[in-house]
Amino acid sequence: IVCKLNCRATVIAVTNPRGGLYETGDTLAKNTGIDTPLLSRFDLIFTLIDSSDATRDNNIAWFLLDCAIQ
Repeated sequence: IVCKLNCRATVIAVTNPRGGLYETGDTLAKNTGIDTPLLSRFDLIFTLIDSSDATRDNNIAWFLLDCAIQ
């Protein structure tokens, strides 16, 4: 029996890279540990990379702490 079922669903998924650091030279599949056949099921994939900048991170932390205290 072969049939086609119409289905509408929205999936929002978030993952961190293996080892905690995204390697720009590696593929998304290798960075996340999610195999390519599973990744191909998603229509849109966005990669957000937080660059490592201690000064910027410190400024953001102080800003958030100041906002929380007030």
